[in-house]
Amino acid sequence: MAVHKDLFTSEALGHAMGERLTRNLINQSLLQAVTTRKPEKGATAPLRPWQSILQP
Repeated sequence: MAVHKDLFTSEALGHAMGERLTRNLINQSLLQAVTTRKPEKGATAPLRPWQSILQP
């Protein structure tokens, strides 16, 4: 299980479940968190430095 949590409110923003903790599972959880919250433009960090890590 992968969960993304808001550190300010302690609210779980996104989650994904699977047999193993994989990059894909983490990406699914992150995508759910971002689409659920719909952050304002400029409120998130650019993904360019992390793209190589996030790619399966």
